[in-house]
Order: sequence, then structure tokens, then C-alpha cells
Amino acid sequence: MAGTDFAVEFTGAYERALLQRLLRHLQWRARHYGLELHYRKQCEDDEYYVIVDGLLRSMQAFGPRVAMEVLVCAEFADRPKPASRRTDLAHELIRGYEEGLEKITGAVLYLHRELKPLAIGAAGDLASPLSLVFDRTGVPTHLHASIERFEATLSRYAAMPVMLLPDMIVEEEQMLEEAHTITELLLRTSVGVKSLSYGELADRAWQQGWLTAGQHRLLLRLKDVRRGTKHKGQSIRLLAGYRMIMNAVACSHQLLAQIAGRPWW
Repeated sequence: MAGTDFAVEFTGAYERALLQRLLRHLQWRARHYGLELHYRKQCEDDEYYVIVDGLLRSMQAFGPRVAMEVLVCAEFADRPKPASRRTDLAHELIRGYEEGLEKITGAVLYLHRELKPLAIGAAGDLASPLSLVFDRTGVPTHLHASIERFEATLSRYAAMPVMLLPDMIVEEEQMLEEAHTITELLLRTSVGVKSLSYGELADRAWQQGWLTAGQHRLLLRLKDVRRGTKHKGQSIRLLAGYRMIMNAVACSHQLLAQIAGRPWW
């Protein structure tokens, strides 16, 4: 679990009423992402203090929804006038969330770099932040575009929580393809051998200790399922697909750390 907080200032009764309306809407919407959003007016200041708690990846997926819905709600409000005041207030709220999210994302990645994991899962996987944003520190610039593409696809994929996977905006086949593409690129870059197959690259990464046995197994499963959906039209069990994709996210974090020459734990 992660959490962040931020404050949004307002001027006058109309701006306060609009800000309260926007926050009430976000509080309702946040529940669809498995998040808890709370807000209160600071007694001595003309501002609302906002707290958001939940999984980091859910907070990251919620960001685009915040930007879209806050602007739309502000646009159709009656007060304050002119409309530019409503737009400015909406942007202040969006900016507050984005800055808070950037802060907690950096903190979580730092902790997972500096501290040893406290637990090992049943499958032998190390604890992972499962952040949808990757640390590019020390990563060669020619990899950045591919990383950014994966991040963008992940943000759309995670726009719904697990319990609403059947209604996801991004199809599982597309997400599996993206997960396979980025992990193959990072495996090939970290191993440094162009002639190896995906499975052989995953084997090397496991043998080198860059991946756990559980992560290695799920990467091979991703390879097989992706081939089946792409070439044979096979269907995917939604939660199984989700697990493989989130494993690819965790593996990508660890492979990027290896490529950058920094410890993952």
C-alpha cells in the first residue's frame, strides 16, 4: 500500500463549492480503482487538504482519469464565472494530484532500491512495488522510447481494478504483446547476446540471479500464451493474463536495474 497527500487553494465561496464538488466526485470515482480518497478544509486557510491511499499502480492508473473528469466537471459547472476560473481551479487540483503521485512514486522506488524485501512470496518472487512508472536512471537513452510506450499502455490497461478486468479499455492480447516486447528488449540488452531466443534469454537471466524462479516461470508462460493468442487465436483467462503482465512489470524493473548497474534490493 502507498499514500500521498496534497493541498489545493481556493478563493471565495464559489470556488470552494466547486472544489468540494470536484473532490466529492473523485472520492466516488477512486473507489472504482480500489483507492480511498479523503479531504478536509483546513481551518485557518482557504484550501482543502487531500489524502489518497491504495496501491501505487492504482494511483498511477487513476491519474489520467483525474485529469479527464475534473476538467469535464469543472466545464459544466455554473459557478464561478468566468469559465477560466473554473478551468484554473481544475488544473490546480490535477497538478496537486500529479505532484503527490510523483512524490510517492519516487519514494516507493527509492525504498525498493535501498531496502531488502521483507517477504518472499509463495512462488519465490521478491516483493516488488509494481509501479507503472520505471526508473530510467542510468538506462541508455535508446531504450527510453520503448519504456515510455510500455508505461502508456500499462496506464490504460490498469484504468480498471482487477475486479473489473472484463471491462478493460485495452485488450489482453495487446497488453501481452507489449509485455512480451519490452521484456524481450530488456532481456536481450541485459544478457547481451542477440542470437538467443526469448526462452533462452529468460533462462540466462534466471541463471544470473536477476530473476527469481517464479518470475522466470511466468515469463516462459507469457511467451507461450502470447504465441497461442497471436497465432492460434486462443483465449486468455483474465486473472491469469493479469498475473503474467504484472510479473513482466516486476521483471522489467529488475532488468532495468541490472542494465543501469544499480542494485535492485
